[in-house]
Amino acid sequence: MCLVALSACAHAWQRKQPVAFRLGADGITTWDRSGIAHYRRITGCAQWSNQLLALTLLSADGRASHLLFAADAVERDVFRELAVRARRGAQAYL
Repeated sequence: MCLVALSACAHAWQRKQPVAFRLGADGITTWDRSGIAHYRRITGCAQWSNQLLALTLLSADGRASHLLFAADAVERDVFRELAVRARRGAQAYL
């Protein structure tokens, strides 16, 4: 029974993850599987040796969420641009 509950929670979590994104001037727009777009401002970032980028995003209602990008999940230029914009966006909140 526990395995079924954990599987259901993992599946629900996976369905909530964004499937597409677009960079904005000071934030990022993400789309979920149902096609709904969510604009979030970048309020924090951490980068580990050009392999992983962790973003802290703030929604319009003030809720924070976190998004991870692996360097091999996107093109090299996209990852670099995302890292630069994330640092610039996060500087306003540091």
